[in-house]
Amino acid sequence: MRWPWQYAARTNTCSQPRLLPSATAGISFEAVYTIRWRPHRRSPSTVEETVRAHVHSAALRTAAHLEAADLAAAQDAVNAALPNRHRNPHYRLIDARATLCLPAAAQDILLQRQADEHRIRRLRFLKTHLYDHPDLVVLDRLERHSPRSSATTTSPNSSVWPA
Repeated sequence: MRWPWQYAARTNTCSQPRLLPSATAGISFEAVYTIRWRPHRRSPSTVEETVRAHVHSAALRTAAHLEAADLAAAQDAVNAALPNRHRNPHYRLIDARATLCLPAAAQDILLQRQADEHRIRRLRFLKTHLYDHPDLVVLDRLERHSPRSSATTTSPNSSVWPA
């Protein structure tokens, strides 16, 4: 509800994404904020920047503890931590929302790390179970020389497996 002496609510969407560090080393989120707020009667002209800084600092505290692998969960956690219905001597925060995404370079790094982790888990499994099951060596050799991996090294018309 708005009283006659109150200013109308303002909605700001950040024009540039702001970086939020994540718990994953070397990867940061990009956040775009949508903020609804209402200035008080005697607020300074820089109150808009104060509102943005307040919302961004709350998002920074939360995002620093979140992994970049689960983007949807990170966005939900940041939105839950953003201040809503906050009162300040210069403004009243009505609502704040953040939309998170990963830059293209960060997505590539994350995919490469996940592939490396999968390979390491697989190698550790083979190492621990090699003495119990020697057939795993044969499976490993077959997988390394599968048609997928050798198709790039042979000509497109040659066949890897006999017909």
